[in-house]
Amino acid sequence: MNEAVVAIARSGLDLEELVAYSYCRSQLEVWLEELGSNMKNLKVLKFTGGEGDADFVRVADSFPELEELHIKDEAPYYISVTDEGIEYMSSKLKSLRKIDLSNKSRISDKSLISLSKNCPLLEQIEIHDCSTNFLTNFRSLKLQHVDIPDEFLFSVVEARIHLTDLDLRICKSYTITGISMLLQHSSQSLKSLKLRRVEFLTNELIEYLSSCLQNLTSISIRNCSNLSDSAFVMITQRCPCLCHFVMTGSSLGREEYNYDGLMKKNRAIKYLNLSSHHDFSSTALKRLLKLCPEVEKLKLHDCYFLPDDQRNVPDIRECHRSLDSRTEISDFLSGFKWCNPVLVIHG
Repeated sequence: MNEAVVAIARSGLDLEELVAYSYCRSQLEVWLEELGSNMKNLKVLKFTGGEGDADFVRVADSFPELEELHIKDEAPYYISVTDEGIEYMSSKLKSLRKIDLSNKSRISDKSLISLSKNCPLLEQIEIHDCSTNFLTNFRSLKLQHVDIPDEFLFSVVEARIHLTDLDLRICKSYTITGISMLLQHSSQSLKSLKLRRVEFLTNELIEYLSSCLQNLTSISIRNCSNLSDSAFVMITQRCPCLCHFVMTGSSLGREEYNYDGLMKKNRAIKYLNLSSHHDFSSTALKRLLKLCPEVEKLKLHDCYFLPDDQRNVPDIRECHRSLDSRTEISDFLSGFKWCNPVLVIHG
């Protein structure tokens, strides 16, 4: 791998993107310097590192025009990246737009501050499976398996960053106070919201947050077991621009919700995913679909229906003409297996 990269560096090519993932990490200094000497216009660099801050320092010194950086796989037996390394890199790479800092176990919010102060064009940081408290706070915030105290969410607001995408998957430590302040701050710009396994989220809190969600075009709420029919209704009523709606693994169908005849129909929703629901019924499904009369694609994977509901599936299709005209019946019934006493829909 190293010989190949050096050969590319000496070839005279003026590359804008280079991806060099390899478990062979020897002589990184050599080929980074070779690339830097010959390819000053490189915009995207992705490679497997292992020398911690030294990797970031070499990149910063070698590629002043870099816009996207991913140094992959910091294993426990390799040198860790620190806040100091991120500080130095950010001071050099003024054109940086996107960086992936996943699995960097020793960085903290100091790195966030460095990046936000030094990289004015930065749009996105991605972090997965970090053991430290760390936050990305630019136009796109995507975090998974990360502890994010409210203080980090507050820092987004204090930095006057208006998000367009917010994705918090199985994250801990934050509360309704932090996320409500963040959502309120970004309410005019936020288009996509994804939340997964938020244990404190309830129907009442969805109603409380709904005024911040009016400009959403996509929302995905997965494995929030405290949410039920009233949360679904509230989202359809308060999000008039919503096209893509995912609500899986909740308590839909268990609530005796009073559907007021004055409820507005949300005709913007075209994609609806209600997978992974137990104790669901065709009656409950029909009530929900009446609020979304223009749905074109409906997913019901891994749901449980009573056997008597089998005869009601054509009735659902008859009541929901948009599914008839745009979705094959085989798609609608994909994966159904009838059991006694329940129907299991496998994903």
